[in-house]
Amino acid sequence: MKLLTIETTGKLAGTAYYEAGHEIIERKGPMGENHLISLMPMIKEILMEADICLSDLDGIGVSTGPGSYTGIRIGVSTARALSQVSKVPLIEIPTLYTFNYNEEQKKGVAVCPILDARRDQLYGACYLNREETIKPGAYNINEFLKMMKEEPSLKTVKFYGDGIFRFENIIKTELGETPLKFSFAQGEMVYQSPKSCMYVAKDKYEKGEVKNYEDVLPRYYRIAEAQQRLQEGTLGRKNRC
Repeated sequence: MKLLTIETTGKLAGTAYYEAGHEIIERKGPMGENHLISLMPMIKEILMEADICLSDLDGIGVSTGPGSYTGIRIGVSTARALSQVSKVPLIEIPTLYTFNYNEEQKKGVAVCPILDARRDQLYGACYLNREETIKPGAYNINEFLKMMKEEPSLKTVKFYGDGIFRFENIIKTELGETPLKFSFAQGEMVYQSPKSCMYVAKDKYEKGEVKNYEDVLPRYYRIAEAQQRLQEGTLGRKNRC
């Protein structure tokens, strides 16, 4: 088994390579660097280190969203192009689910990734023992926290994702006086990870969950802000938020 994964849905673009019997090799670009510039050089570098050609791969996994609209498009478009020219099948990787693999999880602690979707919204989900307890989707922060408080299986949770930086104070206020225990990921564990994508890709590949490049599409979860403002007739107005 030889797999490559691509992660571009957040501020950190990266790629990872895995070959059966070997450790995962991972490459990450600088925080905030243009993914379009950094992605292909990282892919070339990691394939050279592994001493293989693109056509030698058994599968290419790509994080399909939600997250940055531009980042998702770059990652999915790159993966589709590589698959088309190499005839290597694709593995569709749901971004929020990958946070289950960012670090070793403690039993009974739910993983709750929250990504900043702007306009007081987030892309979020909750998983307990890697099983979905709150469905992935776009939510208002108050709506999401209400669902968390009402979900009986959630006793202790850990938040991941860049939504922490925007919503941490609201979370502390809303959950601070409830029985629900919570904590926040730190450092690089906060962000999407190409290595975490690889764990998901391995599992899906072993289950035969591969796709033709034409069948892998971005998962935006909601329309882009510019398109929404265009539909509302507010595109030309200054956004003061």
